[in-house]
Amino acid sequence: MDPLIFVGFAGSILVLSAFFLNQTDRISTKSLLYDLVNVVGALFLVAYAYQAHAWPFVLTNTVWFLVSFRDVTSTVFKR
Repeated sequence: MDPLIFVGFAGSILVLSAFFLNQTDRISTKSLLYDLVNVVGALFLVAYAYQAHAWPFVLTNTVWFLVSFRDVTSTVFKR
């Protein structure tokens, strides 16, 4: 099995975990942890989608990454 598939699964698990934890009120969308999990997950998904030449998903996850990264940087530099 292609090792890149594990990157794709890891990214999916991270993003879905953040979503699940938020939906069950265990983590806030305002928390640094929520944004960090989304940054890493989206980055993994961008790498996977790029290698698979799945351009719509490259676009979607790049935007997801950029928005989450902006939130991380604004939180870190606000402190």
